[in-house]
Amino acid sequence: MGTRAVRLLPHQKEQKGEAIIPLINVVFLLLIFLMLVGNPRAPDPFYIDPAQTESERDPTDAQMVIFISSDFQVAFEAVRGKSNVLEAVERAFANDRDEPLEVKADASVDAVQLLHFVQDLKSRGVARIRLVTRAIR
Repeated sequence: MGTRAVRLLPHQKEQKGEAIIPLINVVFLLLIFLMLVGNPRAPDPFYIDPAQTESERDPTDAQMVIFISSDFQVAFEAVRGKSNVLEAVERAFANDRDEPLEVKADASVDAVQLLHFVQDLKSRGVARIRLVTRAIR
């Protein structure tokens, strides 16, 4: 009878613990994805249903936005109240008068009252004002 050769494999070290590096990579990739996709803009200070228009113009992502609610509560950044907002806008536009200011007003706001407010903004040095609306679909 023949002899059989016994093949011995080198001893493999047992892996202690889980491989944590791939998990860390996935967590950092997810963090980067959320930072790129996330919207850092704060939510509106109160509910506003903008007026409808037939405009095809896309909404912009303006840095300066004034919010006007249906009962004419006015907010700009962290400032509330019409007179306080007008003063804050005047300070904000003291250096850069060419930057556009968006006014996001509720559809139920009185047009005459809104027009007077826009005139107050212009008298405070705001050159470009855009009224935010939503397209009729």
